[in-house]
Amino acid sequence: MGKEEHKTASFKSLNPSGTLPVLVVRDAQGETAITQSVAILEYLEEIGGAALLPPAGNPKDRAKVRELVGIIATDLFPPTNGRVAQMVRGIRGEVGDQVKFVQTIMASGLAGYEAMLQGCSGRYSFGDAVTMADVCLAPAVDMAVGYKVDMAPYPRVLAVYEELMKLQAFKDSNWRVQEDTPEQYRQAV
Repeated sequence: MGKEEHKTASFKSLNPSGTLPVLVVRDAQGETAITQSVAILEYLEEIGGAALLPPAGNPKDRAKVRELVGIIATDLFPPTNGRVAQMVRGIRGEVGDQVKFVQTIMASGLAGYEAMLQGCSGRYSFGDAVTMADVCLAPAVDMAVGYKVDMAPYPRVLAVYEELMKLQAFKDSNWRVQEDTPEQYRQAV
């Protein structure tokens, strides 16, 4: 899918692992590439760009948000990313193997997320303020829907996702509306 520019030599000079995303920070000290989603979110939180964690005086709340992030960023995304999913398909050359593998991993992770939301969600994953957990959840739900995961067992996840999709920042950042999204996957803004 896409132009696969993340596989080029110039991209790999920014991120030797050839994975997405990458945030390039340019400042008086020079240029720095930050190459992991959670590291990027924590950087944005730390520079005051967005309050993505509960206040520092609430370490238990911050830990709870980080647990939710971990479900997506550690349990869900690594085994379901395109590179791994294509390797699963490559074992027997069956697309169905890839789909079933991804659906199984997604269902397991979403079930855990759903259960954790019972004790902490409000409009969003943790109360009524958007956190880095929500920033991680939105693309996970998009991916699950793309792989036709049955979302019925996850009503809290869907409710949070629907609230997030009402926010302009989430509408604007959706991968389907980006200028470099291949035409067959694009969605009107």
